Amino acid sequence: MSKETRESGCVANNTSGDVRNVSGPDSGSGFTRREFLQTSAAVAGLGLSGSLGGCGGSDDDDGNGNETRTYLFDFSRMDTRHHDMVMVAGRKTAKLQEIGTGDLAAFRVEHPILNILPDERVTHWIEIDMPSEGIQLCYVQRVSRLVTDGSWDMAMQFYHFPRAALHASRARELARLSPGEPMQVNVKWGRHGATADQITSFGDPVGEDMYKDSTT
Repeated sequence: MSKETRESGCVANNTSGDVRNVSGPDSGSGFTRREFLQTSAAVAGLGLSGSLGGCGGSDDDDGNGNETRTYLFDFSRMDTRHHDMVMVAGRKTAKLQEIGTGDLAAFRVEHPILNILPDERVTHWIEIDMPSEGIQLCYVQRVSRLVTDGSWDMAMQFYHFPRAALHASRARELARLSPGEPMQVNVKWGRHGATADQITSFGDPVGEDMYKDSTT
């Protein structure tokens, strides 16, 4: 495994499944990389794991337990001019693509909630096959093209949740609300001015989840 630079890392942040850089494994905190990953997986399990049971597979399951997912990333406050951004999900590694105007426009047609985001707050994207019936711990490496020693920075960490789990979790959340009670707006969307009424009207938990904000 590539070695991380000590000044970067991640720690669980909020119920969105996103993680922000604070103090990471191997940073002198007494936390080993293995303990860090095990703890992170356990935190994820407290989130939507209950939605996995009995929710069934995704409509676009490829028959091998996978579903194709698209993720958008915000690395606008990070220097990526001379770096490759590489997503790691289990044994899979894949390079993120820099977002183009046409890319973002197409994503917004499919997921109108993305219109809430300023263009400059979506910098990279990826389309990748992910588990359709299981949680997957993922992270993004920032790899400098100017070094050859194999080092990399931990840019962010997040959790993949299957589409079916996201929809099941949202249905349960709405069912728990009292008449007239607004649903809670996720921190990362609240930062961009999203309201409970907007989130409810869009009805798109998959679109909400596909945006990964490294700054929250």
